[in-house]
Amino acid sequence: MSLFIQAYEDVEISNWSFSRSYLENPPPYPLSYHIYFVYGIDNSPLNFFLEFTKADGDFEVPIFQLGVSGHYIELEGDAESLEFASTFPSFGILATWPVLYQRYIF
Repeated sequence: MSLFIQAYEDVEISNWSFSRSYLENPPPYPLSYHIYFVYGIDNSPLNFFLEFTKADGDFEVPIFQLGVSGHYIELEGDAESLEFASTFPSFGILATWPVLYQRYIF
């Protein structure tokens, strides 16, 4: 699973619960922060916080975008995927990787 965090131009991410070193050494513009994590047996919710600052103090407008992606392995796939998989030779190995992406604007 991945989180993509992109503050708008006049907004700074001032603190968060992820690695502080990543916050202090951000990816080059226009890339967003990318937080990648993997679940095993424990599938409890991911708990985290983000803090933002703005020079003008106006928080009545959108301040950042949060993209959330999830990918799942070991699923057979839908009918179209199964039909496509049937066109490969028997010596081939197929691995499905269905994905979900949601973008939220806060």
